[in-house]
Amino acid sequence: QTNTKDIKDKPLQANVWYLVKMSVRGDKGECYFDGVKIFDFKADKHAAGAVGLSPLGSRYRFKNIRVTAPDGTVLLEGMPDLAAGAAPAADGFVSLFNGKDLTGWLPATMGPVKWRVENDAIVGPGNSYLSSARSDYKNFHLRLEARCTAAADSSSVWVRVSPAQEGYEIWVNSLLKTAGDLYVRNKKSSIPKGSGAKVPPGQWFTMEVIAVGERITVKVNGKTTTDFTDVGSGLRSGRIAIRGLSGAPEVRKIEIKELPAP
Repeated sequence: QTNTKDIKDKPLQANVWYLVKMSVRGDKGECYFDGVKIFDFKADKHAAGAVGLSPLGSRYRFKNIRVTAPDGTVLLEGMPDLAAGAAPAADGFVSLFNGKDLTGWLPATMGPVKWRVENDAIVGPGNSYLSSARSDYKNFHLRLEARCTAAADSSSVWVRVSPAQEGYEIWVNSLLKTAGDLYVRNKKSSIPKGSGAKVPPGQWFTMEVIAVGERITVKVNGKTTTDFTDVGSGLRSGRIAIRGLSGAPEVRKIEIKELPAP
């Protein structure tokens, strides 16, 4: 039988599901972990509020979320709508951007300028990443529309981004690189793969990234710029991210279709 001491003294195990229950009645709250009561707390400062999930510096997965009233009435059930388009379109693509705000994205800005939505597009500051809330994209077809101004040097889209910020980097624009250039970014290599396409500053273009197993294919305006089979890097799943380095990229109509494993 599991007891409180066993839970407190034993570190959480990776890839193991745990049952967490919070009970709040008036100003009294209780927390249970795998059926064992861990602690009580006093909820006297907030009479009502939202239900939230916070990983606090680490990464977790959540499922089977359910909130009920004391009489058993279900108040909330299911996962939050992190992406703009919860239902896939007829072609199987799901929108990752609702055109209004950054719902479903995690901005990280080092400077005073923040990621924002402007004229129905995501606009990024320099020296910053914007990453998807989901961190387990494996095999997929990503497509988006992007552009950069003449001043927006060194902007890129990343896929399969790991917690250590390793992944595949595809250039959107740079004074030295072309749209669709692919770099494998990890501790072993940052070697470019493929050759990109020239896109004039300020012009919208389409980019597609198809990742299936070890094979990464990149297309710009329908033309294949990279078709690369990556052996040995171990980059097999992760987040989708947009990076602005020394300039501000713009992205719109970003959507994804998850594909079966090869």
